Amino acid sequence: MRAVSISIFLIMFMVIVIPICAQDYGTHIPLYLDESVERSFWRTDWSPDGKWIAFDVSYKIFAYNLENGEIIHITNDIEERCGYPCFTPDSQEISFSPLYEDGQKFGHSTVEAINIYTGEHRLMFDNAYAGSWSYDGSYFIYNYYPAEKNRNYAIFDYDSDETTYYNYSSFDPPKFGNYPARMSPDNTYFISPLKAHNERKNPVYLLYRVDIDSSDTIQMDMGSGDIVYAEYSPDGIWVAYTEKMCDSITGKLSYLNVGMYNTETGEIFDLVPDSEYYISSASWSPDGTKLCYILRTENGGELYIKDFEYASEPTCVSHAKDTPVNIVLHSNFPNPFNPSTTIEFTLPEAGFADLAIYNVMGQKVRELISGQMNQGIHSINWDGRNEQGLPVSAGVYVSRLRMEDVVRTGRMMLIK
Repeated sequence: MRAVSISIFLIMFMVIVIPICAQDYGTHIPLYLDESVERSFWRTDWSPDGKWIAFDVSYKIFAYNLENGEIIHITNDIEERCGYPCFTPDSQEISFSPLYEDGQKFGHSTVEAINIYTGEHRLMFDNAYAGSWSYDGSYFIYNYYPAEKNRNYAIFDYDSDETTYYNYSSFDPPKFGNYPARMSPDNTYFISPLKAHNERKNPVYLLYRVDIDSSDTIQMDMGSGDIVYAEYSPDGIWVAYTEKMCDSITGKLSYLNVGMYNTETGEIFDLVPDSEYYISSASWSPDGTKLCYILRTENGGELYIKDFEYASEPTCVSHAKDTPVNIVLHSNFPNPFNPSTTIEFTLPEAGFADLAIYNVMGQKVRELISGQMNQGIHSINWDGRNEQGLPVSAGVYVSRLRMEDVVRTGRMMLIK
């Protein structure tokens, strides 16, 4: 009888557990927050140095250290409601937007920053909110607040100290939608959820690509729901976004998931297909191989990290040998860097090897090594210059190590 009871229990356990385990949510990041903090998550951001993940919970900003599990309450001394965390290019500060209450409404806002190591607090932009940096750190894009100015998005150029404004109040469609915008890795476009006219009482937010020079908009056809919180992958090939749908009658949320969009092929799929939980607010790791996101359970929001299996392949398997050489290209340091960085690699045997730097368009920028190399660990410094000895512009670059038919690649970010 006991054996039968155990068998029935195991069957019931399998019926309950298997559907949950069948979905690959990735790695759960335990967040030990004060019990008084309501676990209502909204946004995430992964630091450029890969060490931190910032997130906001119930209008408070926190940072989680991936190396030691430390959690810092960034806005502990700020009374206002805060949101939209984003790391500075050097990973030292987190920018955010506090909303200052004006009577019964939340009106005036700013973009401010706090150093996660020293606690130093500074004002970045007035009449602004929901800002983010370009990948190379040369631009900052934010929502320009005063609607009467007919200026909705603003891009500040750190090289020229000039601001460019973009107005989407008079477009039909699209119209300005208050959600944050993000720059493309090559700084030629930004993507933004803009309002589109429809038969629903509430507007639909569609994702548009906006040409920075001409202001021309192109809709990115990505789904049937509201498309918000979109972010380019570091190589510009993928866009991770949050898609949500609400019941047309009750207005209650009926669907929420992170979608993946391939800008080259138009391929679309969910980060976690057929998820039984709501998923939102994904942010890319600096090398583009992982995403952090918020998973909403009955206990509140939880932070997860998931490998992105469609990330650019770092290796190319050799067919010249039964066992290809196992070369290793280590992460460069520092990264991001200015003006130079050190690249280390390991060769398992002596032989011909070459190491070169390419831009995101696939054009060779600089050949660092090409010739016979000894077995072992090697390091070389790249000074951020091209073959002609001229400094290259800020941006994302690819290091490419080849030995025989085996290739290893790594991504680097030059900031100025």
